[in-house]
Amino acid sequence: MILIFLFAVNSFRLFSQDTLVSSGTLRKLGVKFLEKGEYQLSYFYNYSSYLLETDSVKKINAAVDAVDASLLTGHWKEAENLIFDLGNSRYQIAGLLKMKYSYSLLMQKEYTRAGIYLSKIADPGLFRNQYHFMKAYAEINTRQKPECIKDLDLIDNSFIANEELTAIKNELAGPATFRKKHVGIALPLSAIMPGLGQAYSGFCFDALQAFGLNAAFGIGAFSAWKYELSKDKPNRNYVLPSLTTLIFSAFYITNLFNSVNVTQKANLYSENQYYRKIADHFDIILDRNQYFIRFKIDIKPGN
Repeated sequence: MILIFLFAVNSFRLFSQDTLVSSGTLRKLGVKFLEKGEYQLSYFYNYSSYLLETDSVKKINAAVDAVDASLLTGHWKEAENLIFDLGNSRYQIAGLLKMKYSYSLLMQKEYTRAGIYLSKIADPGLFRNQYHFMKAYAEINTRQKPECIKDLDLIDNSFIANEELTAIKNELAGPATFRKKHVGIALPLSAIMPGLGQAYSGFCFDALQAFGLNAAFGIGAFSAWKYELSKDKPNRNYVLPSLTTLIFSAFYITNLFNSVNVTQKANLYSENQYYRKIADHFDIILDRNQYFIRFKIDIKPGN
C-alpha cells in the first residue's frame, strides 16, 4: 500500500493535466531509482512497466530489473513470483533466472534447494564466478567440503574478493579443527559411573542428572534388599526390592543410551561450529549483493 501511495503521489507530480503514464516513462523511472538505490520504488515502476509494455524485449528487461530490485530489498516472495512468471515465457533466460532465484534461496538459508537450482544451470556464461561461489556456499552449508573446494578452484582472478577467497581456500585445505568425542570412550565411562560419559562429552547437566537418579534408585534398591534379607525367610517380601531394582535398571540403561546420544550431539555441534565459521567468510562476500544480483545478458526474442 505504501508503494502504491508513493507511486500515486509521484505520478501526480510528474504527470499532471491528465497525462497518461507510458510504459517507457515508467521504465525510465524504474531504472533511475534502481541506480540511486531506491529499490522499492524501482521495483514498483519496473513491475508496472512489465505489465504495460508490449515490446517483448523491453518487457522482459523491465521484469529482470524488477526482480533485482525486490532481491536487493529482501522481498523474496515478489522476486520468486516474477521469476516463475518469466520462466513460463518463451525467452531462453533460464540460467539467469535460476541464478537470481538461487540467490534468493541462499539468503533464506534454503541451501539444498539453492544447490538443486544451481546444478540445473548448464552454462553460467558471463556470471561464471558468481555461479561457482554461490554453488560453493550452498555446498559448505550442506557439509559437501570436497565439492565446495572444487567449485572455489573454478573461480578466476576477476572475482571481486580474491583475498577473502584465498583465505577460505586455505582454511578448507587444512584438516578439520573441531575436536571429536568418541562414543567408545563415553559409553564405558557411563557404564562404570553413570553420568561420567556425559561429563566427558561436555553435558554437565545430563551428567548430574544421570548420576543423581542412578545413585538415588541404586541406594534405594540396595537398602530394600538389605532390609528384606535381614528378615527371616518366612517373613520376607521381595516386591519392593524387585520394583526398586527394576527402576534402577531402567535408569541405568537410559544413562548408557544418553551417553551415546549426547556424544553424538557434541560432535554435531563441533562440526556445525567448524562449518559455520567458514560459512561466515562466505557471508561477508555474499553481502555484496550488487555483484551477485546485478549481472546482465543480452535478451533477444527466441534467445
